[in-house]
Amino acid sequence: MKLRIWMRKISFIFIFLTSISLFAQEDETPPKLTVGMYLDLFYGYDFNQPDTEQRLPYLYHHNRHASFNMNHGVLFARLENDRFRSNIAFQSGSYVADNYADEPDIYKTIFNANIGVALNSKKNIWLDAGIFGDSYIGFESTWNHDNINVGHNLISENVPYFMTGIKATYLYNDNWTATILMLNGWQRIKMVEGGSMPSFGTQLNYKKNKYKINWSTFIGTNDPDDFRRMRYFHNFYGLVNLNVRWAFQLGFDVGLQQTSKGSSTYNSWYGTAIIVRYRKNEKWRFGGRFEYYSDPNEVIVSTNQGGGGYRTNGFSLNSDYQILKDLKWRFEARYFASPDFIYPTSSGNRASNFFFLTSLSFLFETKPIGL
Repeated sequence: MKLRIWMRKISFIFIFLTSISLFAQEDETPPKLTVGMYLDLFYGYDFNQPDTEQRLPYLYHHNRHASFNMNHGVLFARLENDRFRSNIAFQSGSYVADNYADEPDIYKTIFNANIGVALNSKKNIWLDAGIFGDSYIGFESTWNHDNINVGHNLISENVPYFMTGIKATYLYNDNWTATILMLNGWQRIKMVEGGSMPSFGTQLNYKKNKYKINWSTFIGTNDPDDFRRMRYFHNFYGLVNLNVRWAFQLGFDVGLQQTSKGSSTYNSWYGTAIIVRYRKNEKWRFGGRFEYYSDPNEVIVSTNQGGGGYRTNGFSLNSDYQILKDLKWRFEARYFASPDFIYPTSSGNRASNFFFLTSLSFLFETKPIGL
């Protein structure tokens, strides 16, 4: 109860500071409005031919078999000036149906609903609160339009895509950014029923010229108070753009979670992904990926098969064709291989899974409109 009161007090302070920024700053520049839409249509074919339309329960993007679907559709608006920023966006699609399944219906259509305010005259300390459709963990955007690969890698699929809470960001200089967060949990809009403990996160980001390095952490829980298990998670990634043609990405995740409330023993999981992009010309780009994921105790990924938990290698190749400035046609072939028989088929399980994706994605936004 005390934690809930504390969080309400912080929310009140945030609203108060926002009001000061909006109505008491004489040097405030006129706000600018940006509106746009994102649309990702796809067809997927799984050569294991599973009995269910949803291919694998731990994939949340493009996770349908032998049918045409909308993976993600978003309408968004952004209002901002040099001291204030606000985002509102509404969504639909198979990604929403899969990844927001545990959220109340009233929240499922909300992708973004957040506001932020600069807290100092240098405008390098920001406070933001609300629902954020892109979390601070991982190097792939929720929208796959600008990701190197079509399908999201396994470490991205099994960390929070969205979050709700409050965050403070410090822009130290053009290279370094630090963020601390207080959240409703591990990928939660509404805190889990019976839970009262907030979770916390940090992010340290360095970028310069062609390089970017990021370290993110999570400390908290996704359980009710009665059997709360603490979770500790680290996410590291690096991005390198060698030249106009070649780019590389490397990501590594590791997590720990208590086996039971108050326990001194932990289950662990980890994963890695190595991605390369080759840009042939203005129209054609190609990508390749190797990944590995190990969750022997099925903390994050549940196979319901017993045995050695979830362990798999993954490989993929993809090509992108830029039809128009905002319109992209993408193709991907992807293969999983495990030492265990964890991939369902219509006649039993296999140790491998091969599938094909094609996607047509459209991302458009207006130039900022002065108000």
